[in-house]
Amino acid sequence: MSEKIKRFEERKNELKKRIAVAENHKRAVTRVVHELLHEYRERKISHQDYHAKLREVLGHKSAEEWIGYYDKYIEDCRKHIAACDKTI
Repeated sequence: MSEKIKRFEERKNELKKRIAVAENHKRAVTRVVHELLHEYRERKISHQDYHAKLREVLGHKSAEEWIGYYDKYIEDCRKHIAACDKTI
């Protein structure tokens, strides 16, 4: 295997790892939001606590914005993988 092909294969593997991490983060955002919503609906936390905890976890972005961010990142990684495949 040439050095160039090896570098592209390593790049593809790194991108695949990044996709896996982004998918895990995306699932974590969804899980946390659902857990907090469940606690709120069960009256375990107040409306104010619900929003405070969401801000604590999500920062200044909404869950939808984070999901969109991760989807775009995953899409970009897949495009880079496709480019590596074309080069190989």
